[in-house]
Amino acid sequence: NTTYYCNVFPIYTVMNDDLYYEVLCNSVSNKEDIDKYFEYFKLAKKDIYESSNISITHFYSIDSLINFSTSENIVYESESDMAPRLILTNQQFKEHLSDLANYLLSKENYNICLIPETTINDNELFYCWCKKNEFLVTFGNNSLSDIRLCTEISYVNSISNIFEKYFLLSGENFKNKDIVANFLRSL
Repeated sequence: NTTYYCNVFPIYTVMNDDLYYEVLCNSVSNKEDIDKYFEYFKLAKKDIYESSNISITHFYSIDSLINFSTSENIVYESESDMAPRLILTNQQFKEHLSDLANYLLSKENYNICLIPETTINDNELFYCWCKKNEFLVTFGNNSLSDIRLCTEISYVNSISNIFEKYFLLSGENFKNKDIVANFLRSL
């Protein structure tokens, strides 16, 4: 059973602890909030990524990654109460991509599929988590009030099947772990 994730921003929980703490210090002014978010980060990293045995496939836009890599500052909008809006310098973004590449190569059950901007969806504000037979969570970029949860199995499975077919039909250059990792590191 695979969980699919589609977002313009690379998942932040693969950052190394030092980098995430540095990004938090750039993004949040209150020391108590920094400490709180850092604890949330460590819990999420442990529970979702370090101890997970489920297969995970993330879809990231090639165009967005290239645009971010040329920006002076990159803003990751908050997806939940577990993380604030993150502001990364260009160097921090490149370190994040390096962490992502390392994570990709170190986990057998983790995949990244690079996509053109409009391949899966035409709405730039569409991001989602989807797990077959369980849930579909869609959310907008600017507000938690945009989150929608669906557990209607036939609909969830239809979306999951779209992601699964898209991944399977993608060219090898867009999903091969070595090629994707080299691309992420080259940005």
